[in-house]
Amino acid sequence: SAWIDPVNINSNSYYLYANNSGYFRIYISGSIIYISGVNSSAATILNGQVTVTNFFSSANTWLHVLISVDLSNTSNRSIYINDVAQTVNWVTYTNDSINFTEAVHSIGADWTGGSKTYCRLSNVYLDYTYRDLSNVTNRRLFITADRKPTPKATLSALNPILYLPMDDPTTAHVNQGTGGNFTLNGTIARSGRGPNQYNVAYSDLDGAADYLSSTAIT
Repeated sequence: SAWIDPVNINSNSYYLYANNSGYFRIYISGSIIYISGVNSSAATILNGQVTVTNFFSSANTWLHVLISVDLSNTSNRSIYINDVAQTVNWVTYTNDSINFTEAVHSIGADWTGGSKTYCRLSNVYLDYTYRDLSNVTNRRLFITADRKPTPKATLSALNPILYLPMDDPTTAHVNQGTGGNFTLNGTIARSGRGPNQYNVAYSDLDGAADYLSSTAIT
């Protein structure tokens, strides 16, 4: 789960999250959101794509991206954008384990610290629990009925490996999940306006120097 407001959609990739060598990554390129993962042999076992052109019809549009997949069951997979189920092109969907064992992780850049994302970013969340997103109660853990972020306490209580509220740019790297903090690279800006004009701060990445990284998450 993540909230993202891409500032200038072009051919660049907007990385929400990536681990070493791109073993698991979620990013926007052009008008498509990609989710991909590989197994321990670096074979692609997950590749899903969602076209989101209609969400970029106006500037400063917040997207709440919510993804949950269970690779053992092709019926258990969905992507919601702003609380609406999307049509997904599941190019690859193989019953295997995604390689999450790599220690290098990035938010707002690829796994090398390149392809830095020029966007506003908030409430980045990752855990290993499959949730049926057609169940409204499961979606309300991440997005309220009026399409705003849920309280921080709600997500922290789920004990995810990663949960970065990013509501204070000086502590954007602080992980309220179990996986440990990131390193803050660059100087992330502050704004008092958050997803869907909700009055909560978010973190503003400049596309040049700003991203979060870690070499210690296991």
